[in-house]
Amino acid sequence: MPKKHQEYFLRAKQTKQNFIAEDHYVYFHHSQKGLDSILAFQSLQPVKKEAQQLVDLFLGNVVLTFESLLLANSIEETQQLAISLMGGAMESRSKETGSHVIRVGLYAKLLAQLHNQNQAYCDKISLAAQLHDVGKVGVPDLILNKPAKLDADEWEIMKQHTTKGWEILKGTANPVIDMAANIAIDHHERWDGAGYPHAKKQQEISLEGRITAIADVFDALCCRRCYKEPWSMDDAKAEIIKGAGNHFDPNLVALFEAHFNDFKQIYLDRPE
Repeated sequence: MPKKHQEYFLRAKQTKQNFIAEDHYVYFHHSQKGLDSILAFQSLQPVKKEAQQLVDLFLGNVVLTFESLLLANSIEETQQLAISLMGGAMESRSKETGSHVIRVGLYAKLLAQLHNQNQAYCDKISLAAQLHDVGKVGVPDLILNKPAKLDADEWEIMKQHTTKGWEILKGTANPVIDMAANIAIDHHERWDGAGYPHAKKQQEISLEGRITAIADVFDALCCRRCYKEPWSMDDAKAEIIKGAGNHFDPNLVALFEAHFNDFKQIYLDRPE
């Protein structure tokens, strides 16, 4: 930056005023949020007082728009952090790591991209899928962390985490949380209608639920749990392929199989 431009910005910062300097007009703005903005532009002719008022009005609107965009980005980043922390907290109750929910979100985003969903959908599912098991907050620890197979009564209680998750997340009018509600209620449904809680089948299951079902099962198989040792990634892949057309959407499984190395890399980049 030329020395005279540095001097312009320093002067504006110190005086907190607009001014004309040689062939430049320098605009200073202090917002109600406490942010200082300085804009300088070169003019081919002297800036008249009437024109200066119009320029000030225009630049004021520009700065306010820019600050609104910064605020929107800040809110989005905060939402991302909050969702990741919430998902990780749920996993910590079941002695699992926060890496599981983050990986599930990344698998889901990749599968959505391969399914040719738009960028907004892919970004939403990367967050929403992390809340797939939020309903486990309502499952007793003795069941959640039992180091053995659940009995029939315990299994019925465990299955309630889908509806509990729906109840927690539904009706917020937030697009990410609304998608997370669909995932919570649908990620244990099966393509053949033999899943829970509502025995939905095929297209009755939301796309985000079908995508997250594959992402969740693949990662769960690869991870150590209190009731099982981890599977190899190749064995987990074979299990997903075996489930095509009965457990999982066969079209999504075909995409998973064709791009398996990409899913594998997500796991390797964020191990337990």
